[in-house]
Amino acid sequence: FFFVFPAEQHRLHPLQHYHSSLNIFNSNPAGNGNGKSFIDKWWESGRDYRKFAEFGGEIKQFCKEEVARNQAEFTYQGNVTQGRKKLVFVVHHKTGTHLLRNIENELLRLAGMNMLPLGGCYGRNLHSWTVWARRMEFWCKGVGTQYPFAVKGNRMVNLARHPRNMLISQHIYQKALQDARLHFKDTVKDKDNKFYKGLKSNNTLMAWEGTMEIMSPVIDDMLKHMRMTVGDQGVLTVEMEQHFYKDFDATVKNIFYHLLQDKVSPEEMCKLRLQASFQDTQRFGAEVDDSHKSTHIASTDKKAIAKQELAELLNCEDTKCKKFKDKYNEWVSSYEELTKLLWRF
Repeated sequence: FFFVFPAEQHRLHPLQHYHSSLNIFNSNPAGNGNGKSFIDKWWESGRDYRKFAEFGGEIKQFCKEEVARNQAEFTYQGNVTQGRKKLVFVVHHKTGTHLLRNIENELLRLAGMNMLPLGGCYGRNLHSWTVWARRMEFWCKGVGTQYPFAVKGNRMVNLARHPRNMLISQHIYQKALQDARLHFKDTVKDKDNKFYKGLKSNNTLMAWEGTMEIMSPVIDDMLKHMRMTVGDQGVLTVEMEQHFYKDFDATVKNIFYHLLQDKVSPEEMCKLRLQASFQDTQRFGAEVDDSHKSTHIASTDKKAIAKQELAELLNCEDTKCKKFKDKYNEWVSSYEELTKLLWRF
C-alpha cells in the first residue's frame, strides 16, 4: 500500500497532521466519557512516535491504569474456539503486505521473538516459549497456493482490497520501479509488456492493460480465496480502505481478538494495540516506515493522476476500451458481493 503524506510533513510533530479515529465500532471505547480512545489519549499527550521504544516502562504503567479504569475494553468477550491449528496472516500482492507484516511483528515482540525480516513474505515454524506464537504463520499468498488456506481449523486474518485500489497501487508501483531502475520480479522486466509499450508511446489504455494483465491472476486468485472462506468463522477478512483507513484502532483490536482470543492478559492487549498504532500512517505520515522509499511511497499527485486515468478509461465509450472495462466490472461485481458476505464490522 502507499503512504501519501508529502515529505515536508515528516519534519512536523505527528499531532500536527493527526486525524482522529472515527470510533464507529465502539460507542465509548475508553470509558472516559469524552469519546476518545486510550490510544488517542496516549498520542495526544505529546509522545513522539519516532521514539516509541523509549516509552516501554511508561506504556506498562499507562496500560495498568487503563485496564484498572476499564477492564472490559481489554478483555476478550466472545466464545473461545478450541482446537484451532494455526494462527495465520494472509496477504495478496498490493493489499497491504507491509502493514500486516508490521502488525504481526508486534505479536512477535510480545512473545519475545525476532521480527519477520523486512521484505520477508513467509514466516512459519517459529521458535518461542509461547504456545500461541509457535502456531503463528505469515503468508504472501502466491497464485494457486492452497496451504494453509484449504486447511479447516486454522484461525486466519485475510487482507483483501478493492480491485480498483489494487490496480492503482500496482500501476504507480510499476512506474516507481521503472524510475528506480528496478523490476517487479520477471513480469515487468520484459520490455514487450504492454505497460512499458504504453508508457513509451503515451498510450494510456495500453499501459493500463499491461497493469491489468499483471494483476489479473492476483485479483482472480484473491476472489477465489475469498469465496473459499465464506461461512468459515475462523477467517476474518479485512480491507485497507474499508477497515484500516476508517478506524485503524478498531481494526487492530478485531484482528488481535480474532487470533488470540483470551490468550493474552488485558494489560498485554492494551500494550499490543497501543504499539500497533505506530503503524497508522494516517496519524503519522510516511516516515512511520520509509524502508521501501523508492517504490512504495506515492505522492498525492501521482495517486490522483492514476485515479483520474483509470476513471477516464472506465468512462471511455470507444470499443477499444470494452475488454478492459468488462474485466474490471467483473472483478468489482464479484468483490462487492463477497464483501457483503465477509465483512463482520
